[in-house]
Amino acid sequence: MKVRAINTTIAPSFDKVNGGVSVISVGDFVHYVNPGDGLILYCTQDDHITCDFSKVCLVVSVNSEEGSITVDSRSVEMPFNPDSHALSKWRKNPYLAPDKAKVKKYGFLDLFADAFGEPSLSDARLQDCSRYVFKPDLTIPTLNYVEGFVYLFERPDLHKIGKTTDLPRRQKELERQHGVQLTLIHSFQSRDYTRAEGELLAKYRPKLREGAEWFALDQEDIKFICSIADYGMDS
Repeated sequence: MKVRAINTTIAPSFDKVNGGVSVISVGDFVHYVNPGDGLILYCTQDDHITCDFSKVCLVVSVNSEEGSITVDSRSVEMPFNPDSHALSKWRKNPYLAPDKAKVKKYGFLDLFADAFGEPSLSDARLQDCSRYVFKPDLTIPTLNYVEGFVYLFERPDLHKIGKTTDLPRRQKELERQHGVQLTLIHSFQSRDYTRAEGELLAKYRPKLREGAEWFALDQEDIKFICSIADYGMDS
């Protein structure tokens, strides 16, 4: 079971969910949900300082071809205050998937158990969604776009491919962490910097030499990366 908190203001199709079983059109979200998953629907009037939970849903079935899911929902009335250090995540992601530890800490499973009158839901086996944030599945559409930069840094022996929203700060962080001076060879802006980075990492994975993102690239590789002016900025 995976649990997601969905902001119905940004994902309005979920605001039409009625109590009981219903079918809703969810677009690309259909690729990110499976039968048995739990959804918490909420809205916020104060930029997520308080999230007002209105419904909890269990996913009954998924229709990938039609981009729809069938859910069984129950109404709830519960104000929820995210941890202050987690506010940015709640604000940026209308389909937030808290990790397993947070789901247990916040008592979200108990919310499902009480709403559905099923005590066994309190002990449901949880799956993490967080791996999709750091290692996106490139075979399915991006759910939550984040704009930023993809960079190519060089040190004397290797090159690093990565993503950031602040290039100067990221360069200083890497130089401090690795104790070497880096040269910025190229960077480009992307509407979806996680996918843009992921495609380059996948392309050059056979040349991976150290850690997660340090590569032994040749001049043709560098020339190709430097030819990328942007990624999806016009889409």
